[in-house]
Amino acid sequence: MRPTDSSAGDLPFVNRDRSKPHNTQRNQNGSDHMEPDDASAETIQLAMNYEARAEVLRNGDFLNAVVIARRVGRRSADLARWKTEKSIFTIRERGRDYFPLFALNPDDNYRPYRAVGANLEIFGDSLSSWGLASWFIGLNSFLDDQAPKDLLASDPAWVIAAAKDEVEDIQHG
Repeated sequence: MRPTDSSAGDLPFVNRDRSKPHNTQRNQNGSDHMEPDDASAETIQLAMNYEARAEVLRNGDFLNAVVIARRVGRRSADLARWKTEKSIFTIRERGRDYFPLFALNPDDNYRPYRAVGANLEIFGDSLSSWGLASWFIGLNSFLDDQAPKDLLASDPAWVIAAAKDEVEDIQHG
């Protein structure tokens, strides 16, 4: 599935205007030094965002409500209610919400892990839904290079502590 959200866009991976790819400057020893101009830096950032979103969608952890409901024996309305209650989050792609399958506890009739809701409260508005997705599936040094999603069942308190540590890092730059 190809990310198409407006912030990812159809990214210009190739600079078709070869006449102005970079700002060329002379360094102290007189040789040319190439620095990306602002447009190139923005293109690189957009490409990185695009790749990150593509990876989130490729990993199979996010499914639309109908598929998850069918897979786990819940109603789509349950997922919508949990989203409203901020017990779970979604990522939006092509006008559809995708829910994280890893956030649902099979030992509790596929209700959201409490640590997911706790982390949503901790993060507040500091991360976008895509940022949350990346945080949950990415390796985390605070968690000894494990992904938070993989510890929701076994060590939810540690996942919550990692979220608090992340927010401190965000706040203190």
